[in-house]
This record gives sequence, structure tokens and C-alpha cells, in this order.
Amino acid sequence: MAISLSPDVKLLGLILPLPLPCGWQDMVLTLLKQAIQKNSATSSGFLIDGYPRELEQGLKFEAEVSPVELVIYFQVV
Repeated sequence: MAISLSPDVKLLGLILPLPLPCGWQDMVLTLLKQAIQKNSATSSGFLIDGYPRELEQGLKFEAEVSPVELVIYFQVV
């Protein structure tokens, strides 16, 4: 199931530098949480690409949004 992105999310993707400055990480988590909550009744799961980038972000995601059931990690050399 594809999730349509709000204009805020589309703009966020265009303007965020990496690594994220302080404060922006909370905004990304909030946007993810809102999208997951909005679509959880009609979805069997979510694939989140590129997040978290740091362990602390992942721990905060699990504490505030949902436990993670599966992680797929590709190391391309």
C-alpha cells in the first residue's frame, strides 16, 4: 500500500540536510508517527527506508511509536 505524502512531508524531504540538525529529528519522528497512526487500520505493515540513522533514533521510535518487528540491512560495497 502506497501512502500519499502531505505537502509538509514532501517539502521536508527536499530541505533536510544530512545529518539532521537538532530538533529536526523529532519532527521526522512525529511525521512518521502520524503517517503510521493514520494508515495502521488499513496496512499490514510499513517499510521505512533510511530511518533510523542512529541507534538513539531507533530506540526513541520503539518507545514512542511501535516496536520494530524486522530490520533489513544491506551493506553494499
